[in-house]
Amino acid sequence: MTTPSDPAALEKKTERKPIAAAIGAFLWGLGLLLLELLLPALIAGGVIWYLFSSYNVWAIERTLSLVLYGAAVIVLALVLSVAGDSLLAALRRAIAGGSASFFNNANLRLVKMALGGLALPIAAVLALNLVQLNAAGTPMQAMIAAANKPVVLTPPGEVGQIAVSSKDPSTKLHAIQVLENFRTLDALNELIRVANGDPAALTDAGVRAGLVKAVASYGLSARSPLISMFNSVDPAMAGKSGAASSGLYEQYFAAGFESLKADTELAPASSARDNRLAQIQAAQFALKRSLSEMETGTSASLGGDPRLDFVMQAFLAMDFSTDKDVLAFAKTVSADARYSGQVRGDALLLIAKLGDKNDLDGLYPYLKTTDSLLQARALQAIAALQDKINHTVGK
Repeated sequence: MTTPSDPAALEKKTERKPIAAAIGAFLWGLGLLLLELLLPALIAGGVIWYLFSSYNVWAIERTLSLVLYGAAVIVLALVLSVAGDSLLAALRRAIAGGSASFFNNANLRLVKMALGGLALPIAAVLALNLVQLNAAGTPMQAMIAAANKPVVLTPPGEVGQIAVSSKDPSTKLHAIQVLENFRTLDALNELIRVANGDPAALTDAGVRAGLVKAVASYGLSARSPLISMFNSVDPAMAGKSGAASSGLYEQYFAAGFESLKADTELAPASSARDNRLAQIQAAQFALKRSLSEMETGTSASLGGDPRLDFVMQAFLAMDFSTDKDVLAFAKTVSADARYSGQVRGDALLLIAKLGDKNDLDGLYPYLKTTDSLLQARALQAIAALQDKINHTVGK
């Protein structure tokens, strides 16, 4: 039996203390190693998730957003793993004690950075996107659904949604009138959304007229979105929305009008004959205009994009007489043969609306066109601009 003062017992107890301290230091070092492996992926995933949710990156194309998320997590995790290894080197030496040389071994640190900065983040991203839950799809899909807050529509947004989704032309028209009366930029954006995203709104004559009036009531506030809408249509794919109306006139009415004018010209020269010829010419132009408007309403079904005509008509309906940007836009469109006679003709009328005497000479070359509708619009534009110039001189 030994006593407390027994030298052998004291020697054994003294030997146990360094062993226990070494085991404790090793466990602390191992715990720090596990943290260094796991924290980079956890921190990177959380930070990137917060940024993507805050800036609504999930709203873009879903596959692209998931690829961006995975790449960002892996890059940030690798950066954190390398930085953490350098910053925690002193802490590892202090905690690990005699095991510090093991935990600070260059090969172990390299393996740790490869696992914590690359392997674990890649595995986590793949698991989030590939593992299937019972009803919510993948974990990533469930997380995105939980992060996406329900969209709260403003009053103009609610009315715009009704205008787009309704199948009833009367309901569409009433919704457009409500948006017109809001007199806010949000309401204007909703009107532009209706014109851009609802083909039925531009093919129904009544709804189209109401939409033109509503957008035009916002004046030059609608200039940029209208020009952007027009430029979003590829001229090569726009179709020739004015061609059919010109063909109808030539096929069914041109010969009759020419015959009527020829018979009238046989009469002796007099003011009555001149008045008669003027009436015939006015009727001829009115018929061409009516056929053009009729074709505009069905341009979508004939392959033309009705947004082009809509934009020009909205500008023509606006209450303004000068704007250099819109004037330059009208000149560009009128000179572009890829557009229909309807669209180019409306551009000529817009030049007459906004131009001055310096723009008159630029209208005359259009009288030589073989497109009868464009030629008629050129004559109308010249007459309108002449009246405007004479009225200005008269003042």
